[in-house]
Order: sequence, then C-alpha cells, then structure tokens
Amino acid sequence: MQKPENLAPELSTIGSKPLAQIVFLPGMEHAMSSYIVAKIREPRAFGTSVKMPQFALAASQTDALTTALLALTNRKRTMPDSLRLEAIPETNYHPAGHAGKMINELACFSWSMSENWSKGLFGCCRACVNSKRALRS
Repeated sequence: MQKPENLAPELSTIGSKPLAQIVFLPGMEHAMSSYIVAKIREPRAFGTSVKMPQFALAASQTDALTTALLALTNRKRTMPDSLRLEAIPETNYHPAGHAGKMINELACFSWSMSENWSKGLFGCCRACVNSKRALRS
C-alpha cells in the first residue's frame, strides 16, 4: 500500500530536529517543547492547510505526547552497545491443556512476558479476558 502524498510529517526523529528548521509562531518561545505543545493544541495556528485534526486533550495528555515526541531522537541509533539491554530469550514452552489450546487459537503469547504468567494468563487482551469469563460459567 502506498502512502498518500503529504499525509503526515515524519516524526521518528522529531526530538533531534534542529531549531533552525522549525517555523515558530510569533511570540512563541524558541524551544522544541513549546513548538510541539502548540502544534498539538492548535494545529490550525500553523496554517489553514494543516491536515492534523484539533484534539480536545487534557494538559496532562498534551504533556505526555510532548514528552514522547521529544524522546524520538536520532540518539537511539547511535547508542553504545555497552548501554543496550539484552533481549529476553525466546522460549519454546507452551502451556498444556485448555489454556494452551486457547493461547494458540487466540494467537495470544503476551503471557510469556509475565513473571507469574498463570495469574495474568487471561488478562493480556480482550479475547483472553472474554475466554476467562466463558471458562467460569
């Protein structure tokens, strides 16, 4: 599937974008966080052709989105190996019985990430929660 032209800006490294490349609104603090907050709260202030919808977000939600976007930097690509965490080793273990059958049928494998998977087995997705309810009846 081909992405439509001008659908949305590339944000994967927005936190590293040089301030010289940002068009700030008049009177706006020249800081990336101020730009992102303003863009989220009032996208039309940056031009009437902006396609981003106007969201009614709480201040805490706007702050959370701003923090997440600021974390998207090119530094993740240059992180030294000494600072990287090892991946969790995969396992070939599959629970037996009815639980194992449901996990396979529902393609739900998030239980393996839980330290005590038997308690959280059916809490990982809506299908599993509904299956747990069905088992109780």
